[in-house]
Amino acid sequence: TGKAELLRLILSAGNMDFEDIRVKKEDWPALKPTAPFGQLPTMEYDGEIYAQTNAMAKFLAKKAGLAGNDDLEELKMDMFMEFMNDIFSKLMGVFAKSESDKDAAGKKLFEEELPAMLKTLETHLE
Repeated sequence: TGKAELLRLILSAGNMDFEDIRVKKEDWPALKPTAPFGQLPTMEYDGEIYAQTNAMAKFLAKKAGLAGNDDLEELKMDMFMEFMNDIFSKLMGVFAKSESDKDAAGKKLFEEELPAMLKTLETHLE
């Protein structure tokens, strides 16, 4: 589900109507030139196409009333969003490894790094 899952979660949590269009790998080359920056995910809003997950997430969270009630709450939400990006980057780093290195990298991530990162997140959320 990739980075678009964050957008789906925000839209769902905010009870916002949306059309969930999943692009098939074989369809992507034809669609890529129409996407801002040539990347997914994208979203259409009021007839315009937008990109960059964090920018879209912040916009949608504000529309859904999930972005915080003041500047400090919004800062905290941004902080957590960026930390989740750190986790996502570590996950993608494992997938980018050569086949011979994936097992060791995945084991280290899931047994050491990810539990520590999630514990840090949990501590802040408490």
